[in-house]
Parts: sequence; C-alpha cells; structure tokens
Amino acid sequence: MLYFAPVHKCSVERHRFTLKNAFNLVACLLASTLMMPSVGAAEDKKTTTESVKATRAGKLAAKPKKAEQSKSADEEAQVKQQLAALKQALADGDAAKTASMWTEDGTYTSYQGEVFKGNKEILARFTDLMSQEGKPLVYFALEGVKKLAPGAALAEGIVHRMGVPSAFSAETRFSIVFVKQGGNWLIKSASETPYTAPVSKTSPLSELSWLVGDWAAKGKVGSIMMKVDWAANKNFLICTYFTKQNDGTPIPESRQVIGWDPRSQSPISWHFDARGGFGFGQWNKRSANKWLVQASGVDTDGSETEATNVLSIDGKDSFSWQSIDRTINGEALSDTAALQVQRLSK
Repeated sequence: MLYFAPVHKCSVERHRFTLKNAFNLVACLLASTLMMPSVGAAEDKKTTTESVKATRAGKLAAKPKKAEQSKSADEEAQVKQQLAALKQALADGDAAKTASMWTEDGTYTSYQGEVFKGNKEILARFTDLMSQEGKPLVYFALEGVKKLAPGAALAEGIVHRMGVPSAFSAETRFSIVFVKQGGNWLIKSASETPYTAPVSKTSPLSELSWLVGDWAAKGKVGSIMMKVDWAANKNFLICTYFTKQNDGTPIPESRQVIGWDPRSQSPISWHFDARGGFGFGQWNKRSANKWLVQASGVDTDGSETEATNVLSIDGKDSFSWQSIDRTINGEALSDTAALQVQRLSK
C-alpha cells in the first residue's frame, strides 16, 4: 500500500518533480501516503457565501451568545484546573488540602461503595488512606465537562492509579459535581465506580485489513515493495517499504505504523523514513472504496510538509494512490499523478 510520506524539500530545490526526482518523490510519498490528512480537500474547500447581511438586531443578539460561550469555556477551564489541583494534593500526600476541595456538606463515594459525608469524614478517609497506602498517584482522564446550571458543572472520566498495591490498581470511573462558592469551584459530590474496559472481538482497524500482504508499484525510474503485517494483537499495522532504482541501487527501508485513535474513532499513523524524516497522518474513510489521509511531516533539514493522500481501492488486489494539496514550508506544490499499486500475495 505504500506509506506515502510528505514531500521532501530536496525534491523541490533540485527541480519541481522532474523525471529524475520522480522516483524519490514516489518513494517518499508512498512512505507517507497512508499517513496523510483525512480530508476531501477539493470537496471541503468549497464553501457557500452568505448573501443576507446581519441586521443590527442580529449583531446585538450575537454578542450575548459569544459572551456566554466564552464564559462557559472559562468555567470549563477552571474545572479542569481544579482536577489538576486535586491530583497534585493527592500526589503530595496532603489529606487536609485534598479534603478542603470539597464543600462543607460535600460527599465522596469510593469505588467500594463507602460513603463519606462532610469535610470531617472526607479528611479522615484520605488521612487513613495515605497513612496506609502512601501518596496516591492518580491521573484523571477527563471525558467531558457538562454545565448543569449556573455555577454548577459535572465532570466525568476515568481514574488511572499508578504505583500502588494491586488491590487498588484497577481503573475506576469518576463523576464529580463542582459548584462555585466564593469564587472557587468546590466538589459537591464525587463518586467512583469500578470500570472494566470493553473488550472488542474485532480489531478497530478491521476496515484496513485489506492492506495486509505484499504490494508493489513501479514508476519510470524505480520500483517499490510494501509489506504489511498485523502487530500487538491486531491493534496496529506495521508497513515496511523497500525501494529500488532501475539501475538496481537499493534505498534503505522505511516504516510506517498505523494505529487507532479512540478519541476521534479513526485510524492514525506514524511514518519514519530511512533518511531520518518523520510524519503523522489522520485517516478518514470517505466511501466504501476511498480513504483520505491528512499528513504532515518534518524532513531532516527541518522543512515542514503537508499533503492529502488519496487511496482509491480498485478491488481486493489493487488500489491507486495520489498525493494532492501538497505544501513545503507553506509553499504550494503540484499534485502527483495517480500511482497504481498491485498485490503480490496475502
């Protein structure tokens, strides 16, 4: 499939992709293609123009909305800061400071179902915990903050515990209600519940399973072979690229790793070429037989590259690859011609 890396500056300085540089470009692009941006560039660039002018009343109505959005964003940032402060208080082993982050009548429910009400009970809980287990090292993986009412917000996510006995090392879900009192966001209620990560019976990359196998493509000045294998319990795809010029001169292998981003629910990739360049790609499935990879990379001389790689599946044993909307240090470059890639084995 070819990993299609971003454009390299050397290709531009010598010539704007003459036949002499065509193969180098193909090799680099193939080494980064599957890593490129995930966008239908030409389609997404089109925007509709608005013909109706905003009235004075409309403008006045928009201002309060923007102010409200800004206030909401500020409040969310403050809640995140409180979570960070709670994490630090626990890491410092400061039970008093930890308990002070609750309201006077606040509650805490442990993942074992124990309920502690008020600052006194909460302080006793953390004092006892820290004396027995030491300083709790935790990480709050925040999933979202929801505004409940003016001055009240709900934060939810997962607690990761580190460096503690196995009996306490399991991850838990947290749900914390913050209220604003005296200018500070304090915890009204906090609870933890046991959490078991869902086990998927199939790899999240199953839609890219067609890539597994050996592939080859030939250009005017050279050829490239790509070997794709599963790795890490089918959570990653490892792509290795071998290129050779027509005169038989081999080019050191390059690699690409394709994984899954649970945040965006889409594939992502990392590319490492034999010359020392590297890159990153975000994948987007546009149709049953088309993938777009939004790619960005850094060449060995520090040049920054961006491109959109288009993979069009022709069948189980063939696909085409093209790189469009390419830039190097912000300078636009022409699109490449479509390259046909054929399967050798699976």
